Amino acid sequence: MRIELAVKSRKKAKKYNIEFLSDLAEPDKLNIVKTDFLKVWKEMIFHDKGIKWREMTNSQQKKWLYYLDQTNWEKFTRIQRTRAKKHFLQLKNEFSTSYTQENILFILEEKLKELEAVECNGLRFFFNEYDSHHALRITHMNKLVKRYHFDPKNSTFKNPEKSVKIKHQKCKICEQDISHKKNGSIYCSKKCNNASQAKRRRKSRRQNTTIENNNLKSIIKTISDIKMRFTITYKQKNLTYSKNYLQDDVSLSREELKAIKSLYIKQPHNITLTSYRARKLIKTIATSNNSTT
Repeated sequence: MRIELAVKSRKKAKKYNIEFLSDLAEPDKLNIVKTDFLKVWKEMIFHDKGIKWREMTNSQQKKWLYYLDQTNWEKFTRIQRTRAKKHFLQLKNEFSTSYTQENILFILEEKLKELEAVECNGLRFFFNEYDSHHALRITHMNKLVKRYHFDPKNSTFKNPEKSVKIKHQKCKICEQDISHKKNGSIYCSKKCNNASQAKRRRKSRRQNTTIENNNLKSIIKTISDIKMRFTITYKQKNLTYSKNYLQDDVSLSREELKAIKSLYIKQPHNITLTSYRARKLIKTIATSNNSTT
């Protein structure tokens, strides 16, 4: 966050006793500016998370949510803004549990005191051209400051401050620019989100179908050499139930065959078949049992 106090006219500059740029180097004249600067932050419409929501009435909750929408403040006239700000501060003082604005105000005051550089530490230079009685001053602004010497002839010089790279994000589906959204956003809308999830589910279903088809082929090849125990799950009229079978005891009617939802083979394969693959295996087993009989 950056807060600026703009002085755009000589009339306003005279209020701070500033006529020339050199006046900005005088701490006495900047004290007036400092007071107004802190006043801007103190009277700013600011709210951090933390509110006694349960203690507020229904009308107060609605009004508070209305004030938290910044677009409403832009539509206010000067009188409406004054009244809304007064009511907002009343609700904030009564129900808010956050002290972020007050803490930042305290930090700003302390920082401005440090920048005045009134307190100094003496630093003596013991060179021949200086007397022992002469001393240069070093302020708080010189302490712990990293200084980098720039050599234009040295082409390998690198700026120690890392440049901020602005990443222009794009939607994963429609490739629309979503740099205005918060960090970590992948989709521009719920529609693209649903499309991506549907694509993922479709891919998963196809992979499961491929695996089940391969399992079905391998079982059918060895169906006469093994004895299976499996569980069939049926679904009829919103009712789901399961039954256990041995391979030699399979004999289902057409209605039962149509109601098969899935088939879980316990022994010896420990695999699951769904949909028409389960029905196809049952048909194959039933045909094999009839031919054996």
